[in-house]
Amino acid sequence: NSSRYVRFNYVAKALGNVGVDGVLITAFGASAFGVTVDKTNGYTFAEGSSSTIAATAANGTEPYLGYSWSSTLGAMYYTGIGNVFTILATAPTGSYSATITATDSSDPPQIATNSVNFTVIPRYAITITTPTNGTVTTTPATASVAGATVTIIPTPAAGYQVASISVVDSALSPVMVIGNTFTMPAKAVTVTVNFTVIPRYAITITTPTNGTVTTTPATEAMVGATVTVNSTPSAGYQVGGISVVDSALTPVTVTGNTFIMPAKAVTVTVNFTVIPKAITITTP
Repeated sequence: NSSRYVRFNYVAKALGNVGVDGVLITAFGASAFGVTVDKTNGYTFAEGSSSTIAATAANGTEPYLGYSWSSTLGAMYYTGIGNVFTILATAPTGSYSATITATDSSDPPQIATNSVNFTVIPRYAITITTPTNGTVTTTPATASVAGATVTIIPTPAAGYQVASISVVDSALSPVMVIGNTFTMPAKAVTVTVNFTVIPRYAITITTPTNGTVTTTPATEAMVGATVTVNSTPSAGYQVGGISVVDSALTPVTVTGNTFIMPAKAVTVTVNFTVIPKAITITTP
C-alpha cells in the first residue's frame, strides 16, 4: 500500500480573510523488500561456544522462497539452515562476516541481502596449583575471556583456613585479587591458594571447690569455636556463677554455659554455692 500526506499552504486574503493558497499531495511507495538479522554488527562471543544469527525477510511477496548463507568463516565451522546461521564451537578465533541472501515469490523474484560482522574472541587457560589441606576451584573453571570476572572458591580442610590467594599470568606478572575474585588478563593464569592451621588456644580451669568442672573441647579450642563448660556440683551445692577471662584478663562473654573461643588462651572459673536449706516454722 502507498502512503500519502496532504500539505495546505495558507495565505492572508483581502479584508483579513485567510484562504488556501495551494495544496500539495505527496505519495510514498511501498517499503522495499529487505532482510534483517538479530545480531548487532561487530558482536563477539567466546571461542569454544556456539552462536546463532537469525535472519528475517520482510516487505516482499510471500512465501519467501529461501535463504542462502555465505561467510568468510571456513565452511567446516558453521551451518546455514533456513534463516539460521550457526557458528560451531570449533570455530577458530578471529573476525569474520556472514551474509544472508533472501528471495521472495514475486515475478520476477526480488532478492535482498544483508551482512553482519562478528568476532570469536580467545579464552585463556586457568591453572590451579595443587593445594594441600583444602581444595580450590574457579568459576569459570578452566578458561576465560579477557576482561571477565573469575571467582576463586577455596574450601579448607577441617581445622584449616585460607591464608593467602595469589594469581600470576603466563609472564609471571601478578594479577590483582580483590577478595576472592580477579579480572582475567589476556594471558593464561595460575591460581595459588595457601591454607594454614586455624590456631588453637589453651583452656585452663581454675581448680574448683565443692564440685568438678570440665570443658568441651577439653584443653584447647580453635578461634571461633563454641566451648561448653560442664559443671557438676557436689551434694548440697549448686552453680553460683561461671566466668571466663582471656590471657589479657579481658572478660569473655558466657551465654548459659557456653562461650566463643577468642584468639587468646582462656581461664574458666566456676563458683559453687551451698543450696539454701528450707526453714520450716511451726506455729504453736
